[in-house]
Amino acid sequence: MKKIFIFFIFFSIICGFFTRNSSFLPLLDYQIYDLIKPKLNLDKSDSVVVVEIDEKSLEIFGQWPWSRILVAKLAQEILLSKPAAFGMDVIFIEKDRTSLGEIKNFYKDSLNLDLNTSKIPTPLLDNDKILATSLEAGNSVLAVFASNIPINKTCNKLTTIKSNSIFENIDKIDDLICSYEPLNALARANGFINARAFNDGVLRYTNLFFYYKNSLIPSFSVAMLMQVDPNLTLLKDEKNRGLKVKFLEKEVKLNDEAKALNEIYPKNKFKTFSASDVLLERVDKSEFSGKFVLFGATALGLNDHFVSSGGKIRSGIFYHASLIENFLTNSLVSQPNFYKDLNFYLSVLVLILLAFVIVRYGYLPSFFVFVLLTVIAFVSAEIKLKSGVYISIGYIIIPVFIIFLFFTLSMGFYSFWEKRSFLKELEEAHSSAIDSMITVVEGKDRETGGHILRTREYVRVLAEYLRKKGIYNFSPTFIKVLCQAVPLHDIGKVVIPDNILNKNGSLDEKEWEIMKKHVIYGKEIIQKAKMRSSGKNLFLNAATNIAYTHHEKWDGSGYPQGLKGDEIPIEGRLMAIADVYDALTSKRAYKEKFSYEKTENMIISESGTHFDPTLIKAFIDLKSEFRKIAQKYED
Repeated sequence: MKKIFIFFIFFSIICGFFTRNSSFLPLLDYQIYDLIKPKLNLDKSDSVVVVEIDEKSLEIFGQWPWSRILVAKLAQEILLSKPAAFGMDVIFIEKDRTSLGEIKNFYKDSLNLDLNTSKIPTPLLDNDKILATSLEAGNSVLAVFASNIPINKTCNKLTTIKSNSIFENIDKIDDLICSYEPLNALARANGFINARAFNDGVLRYTNLFFYYKNSLIPSFSVAMLMQVDPNLTLLKDEKNRGLKVKFLEKEVKLNDEAKALNEIYPKNKFKTFSASDVLLERVDKSEFSGKFVLFGATALGLNDHFVSSGGKIRSGIFYHASLIENFLTNSLVSQPNFYKDLNFYLSVLVLILLAFVIVRYGYLPSFFVFVLLTVIAFVSAEIKLKSGVYISIGYIIIPVFIIFLFFTLSMGFYSFWEKRSFLKELEEAHSSAIDSMITVVEGKDRETGGHILRTREYVRVLAEYLRKKGIYNFSPTFIKVLCQAVPLHDIGKVVIPDNILNKNGSLDEKEWEIMKKHVIYGKEIIQKAKMRSSGKNLFLNAATNIAYTHHEKWDGSGYPQGLKGDEIPIEGRLMAIADVYDALTSKRAYKEKFSYEKTENMIISESGTHFDPTLIKAFIDLKSEFRKIAQKYED
């Protein structure tokens, strides 16, 4: 047992570190989180409003992107209502080519035509200036996209977070994609919209901050929140092994990478308006006052969608809406990396404990210990989740479960291998018992000895012919087992009274009913042997089918079940031909033997009634073989 303990520890350490560095461990941990995360009860957000670029808007105003005059009008309508912040989940990378000034230049440069725009006020010649003026009028926030691919453009104006601390674990980015500079310059703030799904394609967590050129920049949602609290700061949170955002009077927990798990709310949890309704002034402006208003695409054709937990497809704008809502209600969940490492090392200790329990008390107590520890882990996780922290219990449960399972299966296989010789001896003992039964039958029925030899050979030549012709895909093993099982076809006759079994002359109706029960007795005898046999016993399965069904008939008129056609197992169908052929060509107490020709004609005439027509075709080709066997083993 000491060797087992040492092997278990060694095995656990190697497999444990392999599991720790695998990609499936965090994936399974997130599956556990999805299972136990608290259900957020939100009737309807009072803080966040969404303005959608939906199918209705595209139908009225045409495909996206629209002329920025339209976007400027929408921004103006919303910002005049004085929202807490107006965030545009759109990046206007290039200048608007639909501006009258741009169109004039296009015709001049491409077609050498001069368009007369002298009667149009100068401000209306540049759509971007119109939009920039609208954005300047209120708490507007534009989106930027963080990238590690070099871009030959510079964002001259960026929103940053002031902090005296250095946060080493926050991701660093090399480049940003911003909106066209005149727009970016006049917007009140900007923030990155990056969000990356995990390996399973589900978007669960978000980065709230990045480092860009030694400056701490906020996410799009945080930049909107900063319009309410410009003093929003990021601090270290030693107590919860991560970071925290100080916002107004709240402290929101993050992990040490400034990430948080963000529960996504469905669309119906937010007040939403079609952009077309805003532009056509069908929306009361008071709906936006004091609210965080988000503008973005929800139309399927614009392809701004992601998968949330549970496989639900959401529009990207609702990810930002949910993040703001969860931030305001302090419902974001921190997943400190500290607990991942701690739980992994605890899993090694747990495995050592389980190894000790296995050696000292056995597998069953160790299983109960594992279940107890799993329950404790889940309870602890749920308690900690109430304070907004997920302690990554998958990093202790999954390694312990996998390694404990593999070890248990390995030890089970080793134990089986050790006992293999014993099982083999047991099978041989069962076979000896069956041989003894056959001997009893031979001694009880004086006509059975030669009958067993002949019928076994009849079945063999039939089965081999069917295999050779490709009619049935019998394996050599199956044919071998089938022939070994043939002698048991009348094993049930040991229960039949001698006065009936060996009666000179025909049986009366009552005696015949008793005789027919030998197939049932045979099945019961073999099944008792099967119950004592380990694993799947092909021999006893074949013997059961032969003993129980060799008196069934193709047309369903046989006994004991009245099976019909292919319902009859192939073993029974083969045995039926062999049994009848031998009965007809052999002398019995109640009859003389028939000639081969008469027997063959009688059997062939029963094709489709008593016998399987396919097997009868084989029998016709094997008539001479049957005669040779009958002569060789003649009584």
